[in-house]
Amino acid sequence: MKPNRTLSRSRTLQILAGAGFAMAIMVFASISWWGRAETNDVPAEMFSDDLADTLKEEIELGRKRIQRNPTAGSFGSLGELCVANKLLRQAEWCFRKASILAPDDPKWIYQLAMIAEKVDLVRAIEYYDKVLSLDHSVEAVHYHRGLALARVGRFEEAEQSLKTAGEMSQQHPLVLKSLSQLRMMQGDAVGALDLIRQAVSDNRAGLDIVEEAERLLKRQSPHKSTAAPSLADANSSRSQVTPPLPEPWMEGVARRLPNTKEVGVRAGTLAAQQQYKAALAMYERLMRMQHRNSRAHTAHAMVLMNAGNAQQALEEMNKVCEEFPHDALAFSSRGTIEAHLENFPAAIKSFEEAVRLKPDFVDAHRALLLIFQFEKMADQVDAEFRTLLALLPADQELREQYAVFQSDRIPQQDRNEQRSP
Repeated sequence: MKPNRTLSRSRTLQILAGAGFAMAIMVFASISWWGRAETNDVPAEMFSDDLADTLKEEIELGRKRIQRNPTAGSFGSLGELCVANKLLRQAEWCFRKASILAPDDPKWIYQLAMIAEKVDLVRAIEYYDKVLSLDHSVEAVHYHRGLALARVGRFEEAEQSLKTAGEMSQQHPLVLKSLSQLRMMQGDAVGALDLIRQAVSDNRAGLDIVEEAERLLKRQSPHKSTAAPSLADANSSRSQVTPPLPEPWMEGVARRLPNTKEVGVRAGTLAAQQQYKAALAMYERLMRMQHRNSRAHTAHAMVLMNAGNAQQALEEMNKVCEEFPHDALAFSSRGTIEAHLENFPAAIKSFEEAVRLKPDFVDAHRALLLIFQFEKMADQVDAEFRTLLALLPADQELREQYAVFQSDRIPQQDRNEQRSP
């Protein structure tokens, strides 16, 4: 949505942002159905009544498949559906049953490890060890095991596990990044920098790896104003996020993930209808589904602003801009919030960064024009008019506005002289 033509302290500057897999923290609650994992049925009370109707139907189909054919695959399939919809206690129950029925199948034990990792690292490592005793061929297992070992301080084992993952994945940038972080944890800053440089040199590395390298370099050389030449290729040809390692045992979960586009459209509709609480919940769901998607975080912050929580929205957008420093829309959205809070100097800086990142960003230029007009910064107004007219040469209304602006800049006496014969 484009901002209004006038800007006042009593109105909100309206420049709204246009509208994977992440594990949520779970609590292993002691509930009545937990002890019934030895049955060949899925207790109906596992699932609450407030689930979406379509999800209820899918769960019921899964339960019926289990009743007809109570195999590890049928229990595991229902568990994958539960993971995809953040029903992690229920998913663990299903995977536990699947692993009992098929104790030599590493897939279900791996699923248990991924769930356990958020709440019990020691237990997760035990699961990963069990998986590797059955199958060494998946590099992602070595990678996640290495991360878990590092977090509990078992650095030597962590390094060996990550090195194995690196050898199997042709030194995947994410593995090298984790090895670099591990070296830093052990005080080896030189070794850490060498590894992150190697990660950056890989064309699979996204901007997230480049940003990590720049942070590490700045930490090592805080007085240097520029990055080393080997880090200077952070350009738009790189993807924003480094692709993850292959996860063959997670493909079933990925197939069952809710359609992110549908969630985003629904959230946008709710926001437009000013159903802010429901819209925030939908965007929070989208953020869990795509935690490295700046658009979901940005839209969430804009809804917060419109719901009356502008300061909270600004705090969220500051984090988004820090995490996604190459996202022009993020800076433009932050400028919108800052203008709403009447912090126009900060808003100008945010919008200027947006147009620096994306010189043809028309809405950000229009926002700057409005603020410059409000702040009576005539030279900047003139420059923004010229920029916008270069971007929008067919915009007759804009051309007329510029003509009025130019006319108003001419002193009255000069206009009188021009009228005299």
